[in-house]
Amino acid sequence: ALYKDDSAEGVDSFNDEVMETIGWHSVEFDITYRELVEQLEKHCDGTLLCIEKEDEPYLFNGLGFIFQEDEVEKGRKLLKEFAKERILNKLEEERDEYKKYGFSEEELESLNYFQISSKI
Repeated sequence: ALYKDDSAEGVDSFNDEVMETIGWHSVEFDITYRELVEQLEKHCDGTLLCIEKEDEPYLFNGLGFIFQEDEVEKGRKLLKEFAKERILNKLEEERDEYKKYGFSEEELESLNYFQISSKI
């Protein structure tokens, strides 16, 4: 499974090391794991297994699988492009704030990972 989704934690990590690194760096710019998973579910071939119980206490557990290696690579590329685009949009929308306050060390590390210039 590339990720686990449950009612207590939601999606908080990827089992794939490359996707986890993308997720880790995306969080610095307010991109959630849930948003990344939605991209995988929308654009990649795979299977989502889930158990949902609506009675009290509510329960939802899911696991996302992508079976073919070419789909995993497609998912990695998709997530990286999605995150990079979202970060570029955020930088543009909040340009004045970033000019005034700069970037945190973690944000600079993320910009470097996504190969985005920190010059605003």
